[in-house]
Amino acid sequence: MLLILFVSSSFVVAMTTGHLCLISPPQRGSMLGLNTAGSPDCLLTKAECGGRLPVHEPPMGLEAGSNFTVTFQKNLDHWVKSSPGQFVVSIGNQEMGADPTNFSTVAKIPDVGPPAEPSLHLYSLNITLPKSDSSKPQHHVLQVQYVTKNPKAPPIFYQCADFIVHSAPPHKKLSSVHHSHWRVKGQHPLWKSIASNQIPQNQHL
Repeated sequence: MLLILFVSSSFVVAMTTGHLCLISPPQRGSMLGLNTAGSPDCLLTKAECGGRLPVHEPPMGLEAGSNFTVTFQKNLDHWVKSSPGQFVVSIGNQEMGADPTNFSTVAKIPDVGPPAEPSLHLYSLNITLPKSDSSKPQHHVLQVQYVTKNPKAPPIFYQCADFIVHSAPPHKKLSSVHHSHWRVKGQHPLWKSIASNQIPQNQHL
């Protein structure tokens, strides 16, 4: 079972007007133009995973049962007051196929909209990865959906990331993580890393 432990958010530039990009773990395919609202790499509307194929050899390996920080961006805002949308984060086992029923929901985060959450707003949440009974590494997929509920916009934007989950060493104890919530205004050092194509992993905002 997946548990949500921490949620935070921040924004970079306020815009008057959803595209979606997944930063950590890094999304499938390229991740260009993140500092520009409406980036083509954040415009994926085909289920599942925006139509992008899984990575044969995932670039990231994580320990089963460990904590990991997921960071994604609302690249372009599609919030409407009459029917505000939400972001849905889920995780599945790629070896079981891309069927939506193989994904388990990790979190549902409401889209508050501007001025609090405009275009280019960052969201960060800490999850506990599922435990594994297998001694072999397992290929997992994390999917984020921007469900707009806006009749003038695509209903859902998708992003997926591939990673490997390996068994935890025996008798290892996990440290506790307390609930907290905070916001940071201004440009975060994360964006400097993105601009230089050095995407940090497991970074708290």
